[in-house]
Amino acid sequence: LKTEGQLSFQGNIQGIYNKTKIPAFDIGRNVTNGMFQYSQMPAPVKQVAIDLQVKNSGDKIDDAIVELKIFHLEILNEPIDAQLTVKNIQTDPEVNGFVRGRVNLGELKNVMPLGDSVKLDGLIAADFKFSGKKSAFDNKQLHLATASGSISVTDMHYSAPNLPSPINIKSANLALNPQQASLSNFKLIMGESDI
Repeated sequence: LKTEGQLSFQGNIQGIYNKTKIPAFDIGRNVTNGMFQYSQMPAPVKQVAIDLQVKNSGDKIDDAIVELKIFHLEILNEPIDAQLTVKNIQTDPEVNGFVRGRVNLGELKNVMPLGDSVKLDGLIAADFKFSGKKSAFDNKQLHLATASGSISVTDMHYSAPNLPSPINIKSANLALNPQQASLSNFKLIMGESDI
């Protein structure tokens, strides 16, 4: 694996660790101008940028906040971006984030080793954001969780030796809004069956 870019790591831990307390900490990892390329592959993954911070100013796990402030990479000049914040990890996990990007599955064979017997084609595009607490799902209060945006799959074909038959998704569009998620134009063929 060939890699390039700048990687930095910083951390601070201070306090007492026992059965009821954990020390306060502030740990960060940054990657800028990153690139990685498998030795057998013709194309690299470029423009990798990550800004991850894990911070706990209290003495309980629930005081911790995980923030993926920046996640960016480019696969064959197609950018993928994401952010994620997680709070209340132990008692009632709360997430907030987004994902945006397109992946041409047929081109992944130029970036990562899939194996000669794996066939993968199609396009996945996503642009959605989400937020909510676990308790909202547990208590069926879905109005307290939000999601908006879309995910689409076009002309996806996947076959591998461990699958009994290939999976073909001609199209699928998932639209998300705060009130509902709706799946439209879903056309799946698996083996001889179409759904």
